[in-house]
Amino acid sequence: MDQPTMNFLSDLLARLYRHCAPGAFLTSAERQNPPRCSPRTRVKLLIEIKGFTEGGGLSAAAMWLTGSAGSGKTALAQSVAEQLKQDGLVLGCHFFFRTSKDGKRSDGHLWVPSLVHQMVRGLPETLPLVERTIRLNASVFDQRLDDVLHDLFLQPLLMASTEVQVFSFRRFLEWLVGMRKYIKGHPRLIVVDGLDECSSMDTQKDIIKAIASVIPKLRIPIRFLIASRPETHIRTTIDREFKKINIHRINLDQDQDVRKDLEEYFNDRCTDLRLHHPALKGQQAYLDWPSRSDIDILITKSSTQFIFASTVMNYISHPRGHPVKRLKVVLGILNTPQQDRPFLTLDTLYKVILLTVDDVDRYAVRLILTFIYLAGKGKTASPYLKLETSPEYLERLLGLDVGDVPLLLDPLVSLLTLPELPTGSIIMSHASFFDFFCDSTRSEEVTILLEDAHEVIAKQLFDETEKTDSWYGSSALNTSRLNSLLYHALQARLSDELVLKLCVLQDNMTYTIFFMTSHQTTELNTLRAQINQLCNLLRPRLEGMTETQISPFDQSNELERRQHQGEAAFLILNLTRNANDYNLMMNHLRSGLGEWSTASKLSGRLTIHLCLQSIRELVGKRGDSARRLDFVQLLEDPTRFDCISISWQREFAVEVVALLQSMRATRPSNNGVRIPREWLDNLIVKWSQVAIKE
Repeated sequence: MDQPTMNFLSDLLARLYRHCAPGAFLTSAERQNPPRCSPRTRVKLLIEIKGFTEGGGLSAAAMWLTGSAGSGKTALAQSVAEQLKQDGLVLGCHFFFRTSKDGKRSDGHLWVPSLVHQMVRGLPETLPLVERTIRLNASVFDQRLDDVLHDLFLQPLLMASTEVQVFSFRRFLEWLVGMRKYIKGHPRLIVVDGLDECSSMDTQKDIIKAIASVIPKLRIPIRFLIASRPETHIRTTIDREFKKINIHRINLDQDQDVRKDLEEYFNDRCTDLRLHHPALKGQQAYLDWPSRSDIDILITKSSTQFIFASTVMNYISHPRGHPVKRLKVVLGILNTPQQDRPFLTLDTLYKVILLTVDDVDRYAVRLILTFIYLAGKGKTASPYLKLETSPEYLERLLGLDVGDVPLLLDPLVSLLTLPELPTGSIIMSHASFFDFFCDSTRSEEVTILLEDAHEVIAKQLFDETEKTDSWYGSSALNTSRLNSLLYHALQARLSDELVLKLCVLQDNMTYTIFFMTSHQTTELNTLRAQINQLCNLLRPRLEGMTETQISPFDQSNELERRQHQGEAAFLILNLTRNANDYNLMMNHLRSGLGEWSTASKLSGRLTIHLCLQSIRELVGKRGDSARRLDFVQLLEDPTRFDCISISWQREFAVEVVALLQSMRATRPSNNGVRIPREWLDNLIVKWSQVAIKE
């Protein structure tokens, strides 16, 4: 080849190089210390992948190596490629990486030029053919991805492999010799690792489609190794495009030898530390370090994820740290030193995956993950209510549409497994994920939402109980319901909406006490304690919202007040005070809760109207005239109810007038004592004036 031709071809390589992502190559300096399989680990898988590459006949083929995030896909691809490169069997490698410095490693449109650049260097006979294509079509790099792969990769490779254009015996022998040459040692493996790290989902699918389109046309033993997380769009595209093309599949999450491999990995790394780390070398006290139980804990925390194992061992083996102390930090025996970040690599991985969720969906996804965490804790997290992790249950709990949960969690399929049926359970693949998720110093803006989850449960329990009218059982408040609701309310975020619901609950509980008999001592004491607990919870929020001092339920002098004021008087004063609190809350909440008339239906005793119905039941149907007298004396001075807003005063007054008129008409006596008609007439006049007051 003369010098001008060589110069021209050098210019061609330079032009091709400008469209490449050199940082994605197998031996790129940008990929310093890439992950590799440790000795004695992944042995069967390495043999299987190498067998796929070296065998299989003359036709092209593909393999999909998949598994959850951190399961070791890149380490396997790197190790296989390095071993086969020594035998001259690697045609090209591309390791995608979402957060590369210049962004090139995540650009899927640079994959074909990068592959072609490696091909012309490994198979120099393809260089003139690539040059001719670029010279005849200057815009070839701007074509669709499958066309670029066809023009710059497929055609030059086929022509260089001496495929017979016009049949002759001599040409056939040349072609046969060429095939044997390929079988024995020509480059054949093409690695596409981290396909899910390609920045565009559409480009990821285009790469799969392009590979599927060239495989039937390649009558030479090219092997495509595609490694990616099991993202739904990748899986469905492979299923569709390779429907008529055989593709070998390996799922690392189903590897039966992973626990054994992890044990080998931890033992080898720890043995190396005992022999070479300055803090352990020659120390008799550490000959048996770490213990078998320590190794078992590390294996369990790793699940099937080698990234946890490598992250932990890199932290433990740091030359400036003591391995024994650092292992105790990892196991939670010692607190993490302030300057240490032992799980930095793992934290970065988890955060990157969570941040792939759309901003508008991220809160809902964090809430769903929180419920999956709580469900896994069982009765420790929810002693009165069994939580489930099925999509159907979570959609009902969160008020989502059917099918929303699988869609929301789809970006996280590399961290968890979604069930085939909506009633199945969602399984977290990474045992270490919730350690990250629950530690706000690690997860930061994507941390767990415990208070919000407890609020959702508390509101759901309240609404379901209201809807089914199941507050009461055996003439008393439903203790099981109350315990569950209070447990979650005490840990909830306490939004304005939940505060309102809890105030309604407090009203119901207080009302119930007046219809419990003295024989129900245990139930009374339990209910009083629960009311006090609820009052203590609500008082700070109510005082901030209403600028009114809210008094807790004082069981020490409750009986005394009931004796001096009478049950009717005590009840109406208590309900009146609550009514005032509700009214003040209305002004604060109306903007956030929308139409108040809807919210006012939350409880049967929220309004003054229904409060007076309770009084009517107590005094009119069950009470004697002594209690009626208490009630009438209470109403003599309308100014005692001035704490209520004008609109509520009018509604209250209308009910009072109606009740007084009813009492005037019947006027039952007790031992001959009657309430004077004139007294009732004067009260009717007083309260009628209140009812029309502007």
